[in-house]
Amino acid sequence: SRVIPTRTADAFQACRPAHSAGPGASRDPEVPPRDSWLITVCSRKVTQHPPKKTRNCGDGHPENQICPEAAQGISAVTAISITTVIIALNISLPNLSNPSTQPLSTYQTRLPTIQYRNPIPKFIYLSYLNPVTGLYFKGNDDIYFVGFWVLVWLTVRKLSIDFIWIPIGSWLGLRQNSSKLIKFAQQGWALSYYSVFWVIGVKILSEYPDPIYSLNIRQYWIDHPRDSIPGLTKFYYLSQAAFWIQQIVALNLEKHRKDHYQMTAHHIVTCLLICASYAVNFTGLGLAIHATMDFSDILLYMAKMLNYLGGGWACDGMFSLFVLSWIVTRHYIFPKIIWSIYAELPSEMPWIWNPSQGYFFCTSYWVAFLVLLSLLEVLLIVWLWLILRIMWGVVIGKGLMTNGPILTKANSKYDKFRKLVWK
Repeated sequence: SRVIPTRTADAFQACRPAHSAGPGASRDPEVPPRDSWLITVCSRKVTQHPPKKTRNCGDGHPENQICPEAAQGISAVTAISITTVIIALNISLPNLSNPSTQPLSTYQTRLPTIQYRNPIPKFIYLSYLNPVTGLYFKGNDDIYFVGFWVLVWLTVRKLSIDFIWIPIGSWLGLRQNSSKLIKFAQQGWALSYYSVFWVIGVKILSEYPDPIYSLNIRQYWIDHPRDSIPGLTKFYYLSQAAFWIQQIVALNLEKHRKDHYQMTAHHIVTCLLICASYAVNFTGLGLAIHATMDFSDILLYMAKMLNYLGGGWACDGMFSLFVLSWIVTRHYIFPKIIWSIYAELPSEMPWIWNPSQGYFFCTSYWVAFLVLLSLLEVLLIVWLWLILRIMWGVVIGKGLMTNGPILTKANSKYDKFRKLVWK
C-alpha cells in the first residue's frame, strides 16, 4: 500500500520501528513517540491518531473552530464595490442627477412628475416627485431604488457585523471567530435595523389621527387611493422591500440551518405582501402591520444576544417581555387588523378597478390578502404555543439555559424547537 508522508522527514524516521533501520537503530529522543498530529507508519499500515475533542459551543461548532459563516463575504464585497461605484458616479458627474426638462409620468401617475434623464440617479434618489405637493407617486422606476438598497443593506450588514458587533462581542467575552460570536453579531445587526425602522414606522404612524393601540384601523384606508405619499413613507416602504430581498440573499450566503427553507418561504411571502400593498395603494395598512410586529422582534433579538452571552435572569426577563409583546402585537392587534379588513373595508371602499386613477380594489385581491394574512396568523398561533412551552421552563425556575447555551430540557419534545428559536 502507498505510504503517506508526515510533516517532516525526521518525524517520519522517528515513527519507523527500530528493526526497519537495521541493528542498533533507536528512536530519536527529541521526537515524541506518539502525538495526536503524527501519522504512524508501521508495516505498511497507516494509523492516524485523532486530535483531542474540543468542547462544543452549543450551536454545532467547536469553540476553537472558525465558524463557516465567518469565511463568507465575497458577495458582500461585490455589493460594497457596486454601491461605491454608483455613489461615486453621482458625485463625480453631478449633471447626471439633473431632472429632465420634460416632465415624465407613468400609467399610475395622473400629474406630471419630476424625473431624471439618466438611470443612474434613480438608484439613489426617489422617483416621481410631484413639484406642486411635494409628495411622491409610484412607478416602475422605483425598482432602481429597491435594487440599489439591496446592495446597500448587504454592504451595511457586512460592515456592521465585522466592525461593530464582532468587536463588541469579543469585548464582552465571546471567543474570537467562534460560531457564537458570529451569531451574536448577526443578531446585533438585526437588532440595529429593526430598532431604527421601528422608530421610523412609529414616526410615520404618528401623523395619523389616532395611535395604533387605539385600534382605529379605518384611518389607514379612509383616504384611499393614496397614490401620492410623503418621501419618508416611500423611503420606508421601498427600503423595507429591499431589506427583505437582502434577507433572502443573506440566507443563501450563510451556512444553511435547519429552518432555512421555512425562513426563505417566510421572506418571500413578506416581500410579496410589501410590494403588493405598495402597488395597490394600501401603504397605511402595511405600515401599521410592520411597525406593530417590529417591536417584538427587537425584544427577541435582545434576548438571543443575552443568551449567547451566558443567559441568566436578564435573558429570562427579556424573553418574558418578548412573549408578552408577541401576544399583544400578533394575537390582539394583528387579528383586529384582519377583522377590520374583512368586516369594515368592503362596506367603505369603492369596488373599482381603475389603475389610471389609483383604484385596484376587486374581490380577488381582497380575498387574496385575507387568505395570506389569515394563514400568517395561524402560523403565529402555532409558534405561540411552542414559545409558551419554552416560557414554562422559565416559570418553573429552570430558566432558558442549563449549561451555557444549552436550553433547559424540561420538555424534551420541544428541544428541537428551542434550538431553532435561539440560534
